Amino acid sequence: MFKFKIVLVLLLILGIFNGYGQVDDCDKTKVGVSVDIVDKPDNYEWLENDFGPGDKDEWNGFTARMLVQILSEYEPNITFFTIGEGSEDYHYHLKASLTLTIVGKEDNNEHTGYFVIAPLIANADCVPNHNWVLAAEEGEDRDLKQAMKNMVSQFWPMDRNIIAYEKDHPSAPRDPQLTIDIEKEFISPLDKESRKTKVNAEVYDCRGNLVCDQGGDGQPVYYQDYIERLDLKIGNCEGGYHLGDFMVIVTYKDCNNEGEYILEKGIEAEKKNIQFKTCQLGGPLVEVEEELIIRGLEITVKPDRKELKPDERTKIILTFNETDPDGSKYPVEGKDLNVKINGLENGTLKAENGYTTDSDGKVVLNYKAGSNDERILVTASYQPEDYPDKAEGKGTVIVKPAEYEAEVTITKNYDKTLNTDQQDNKGEVRVIHKLNENIHAAATLYLKLTQVADMPVYNQTWEYYKPVSVNITSFSYNSNENKNSTGKNYETNIDYTRIVKNREISQKEYTTMVPWILAIDNDTGKVVKIVPGGCTIDYEIMETKVLNSVIYSKDGPDRDSETTTKTRDKKFVIGPVGEEIPDPTVAQSDTWIKDYIKDQGIELPPGVTIPEVSNQETIKEIPPDILVSTGDGKRTMGGSGSRTIPKKLDFGQQVENFSYTWNMTRVEKN
Repeated sequence: MFKFKIVLVLLLILGIFNGYGQVDDCDKTKVGVSVDIVDKPDNYEWLENDFGPGDKDEWNGFTARMLVQILSEYEPNITFFTIGEGSEDYHYHLKASLTLTIVGKEDNNEHTGYFVIAPLIANADCVPNHNWVLAAEEGEDRDLKQAMKNMVSQFWPMDRNIIAYEKDHPSAPRDPQLTIDIEKEFISPLDKESRKTKVNAEVYDCRGNLVCDQGGDGQPVYYQDYIERLDLKIGNCEGGYHLGDFMVIVTYKDCNNEGEYILEKGIEAEKKNIQFKTCQLGGPLVEVEEELIIRGLEITVKPDRKELKPDERTKIILTFNETDPDGSKYPVEGKDLNVKINGLENGTLKAENGYTTDSDGKVVLNYKAGSNDERILVTASYQPEDYPDKAEGKGTVIVKPAEYEAEVTITKNYDKTLNTDQQDNKGEVRVIHKLNENIHAAATLYLKLTQVADMPVYNQTWEYYKPVSVNITSFSYNSNENKNSTGKNYETNIDYTRIVKNREISQKEYTTMVPWILAIDNDTGKVVKIVPGGCTIDYEIMETKVLNSVIYSKDGPDRDSETTTKTRDKKFVIGPVGEEIPDPTVAQSDTWIKDYIKDQGIELPPGVTIPEVSNQETIKEIPPDILVSTGDGKRTMGGSGSRTIPKKLDFGQQVENFSYTWNMTRVEKN
């Protein structure tokens, strides 16, 4: 009793502490209280004598409420409630036990009284267990309330003691924040390194402190494991055992909490939502969910043309991409693709620049259809190292039998040279300009006979052929140009480099509508000339201009350099180039009408005469290129022409050279 009075006086003197609120940013401490009455008949008899009759099952709650009232008076900065009658979320558990004992031994006034003992236990649902005992106190007295007060007073100041405890034992923290940092934005099956990513977890307590346990207890973070396609490895940490579907990784003094997810299989793009958890004082596990992107691998095989006739060509584009779950694609550069061809009989298939993907993730194959090819299947694949699955793509090209009656190949070459050398009157400024440019183009057209017409005025029969297919068989462009200017105190040099980016038949639909005509001499039955329908190639030129200049002064040379690039659209017509001459396939005649009627076997009535009409006006000028000069004139035939155009310039000259050839084969009928 004397001990309690001293403590009470101290409490009154130091009551100023009750004016202190929570000294940090944490929520108010919550303590759950329970009282367990030792199950002896004497205990219940004493309670009934002091407080009246009651059921045995009600005394635990009765005494717990009494203890909560006393605790609340002593520790106003803490929220107390009986377990089962208040919130189930409490930071600490005051777990009291009540029984009878002999009191008054100190003043030789022994008699029976109440004995109360209680540990204050941290309430954390952690694995490993973090339910540590902060303190355990006891009190006794004949009066139950006084016995409880004697015990409670020994915990004072409980709020300060709790703060000190949490500082020395940061795990498990109160009201923590769990942050997860996934090292990589995505993982990918592509190679060993891209398949894995480290994950770092940090736990902060309610005061904003990073939880690094100095006492060696450690703060556990639970990483979701057993995720389809993923394997989880522990980093340089303690733990590694499992709690259900979660791996336990423990943070110690070095504050490191690290795991590593490794992609084990599959090439599909996917988004994984991964759960992470940690434990806290007085509440359920804290959970966060983070997104991990798995990129997929995709190979596509796309022919420019899916159907060909024999001897026709097409490019087959192999594209290797990483893919995101949202459909975004990212080219994979510098990987060797495995390419397998099925169905190739006598056609040819070659890679333009090998089977290593370029900066666009592409490999370009050139395929020429063979007469025995029916269907080719191109399979492209990539097998990542030490990985069970591979990326694979397939594409087909169908080769259809020829459905044409003539095939014509046309070729045109063009080259241009330019050289000028200009000086001013004083000889101080000199400008030299040099250009060499050449273009080569060839195309193949397959033709179907649509009409045959008599042309008596020419003594010819004309066959009209409609193109059913037209393809570029080859195209090249080369250009070198330089401009150099020098003066008294400067020099400028400009180099132009031009390369072809794209080429295609211009207005292909229109090209297949314009007929090609064979003119057959009626006397010999041989083709004497061809009237081409025309073929133009559209192409792009990417021009790079590199300018280097220097200005000389007393301070020394001042140099400058500039590089610019632009793209220009161009056209190249594959057609005759020769200088026109009178058509030699048409002979001048005044009797062509009479001759035609005779050839047709038409008998004129007696007395009817046919007037003589000259065909001179119908004889036109034509380029000599279209005349048949090779072949038998019946199944095979061809022709060619050339032309040189020199041009005198003020300070030099320009020369253009043109050449054109054509070769046709008519399909023999069975």
